[in-house]
Amino acid sequence: MAHHSGGMVRTHELTLTQLKLAKAVGYTRAYVSTVESGVLTPSEEFGRKIHSEG
Repeated sequence: MAHHSGGMVRTHELTLTQLKLAKAVGYTRAYVSTVESGVLTPSEEFGRKIHSEG
């Protein structure tokens, strides 16, 4: 596709960030994405891992 909208680039950047986060805490990118979108409440373990990485 010749035209790249800001949304497409933004989505790609978010995916890369989600992938890095997922790898760092041992969860899948899909889990991180679902939590980030508000569809799923994160587990207590996920919350602990996120805070320990920061």
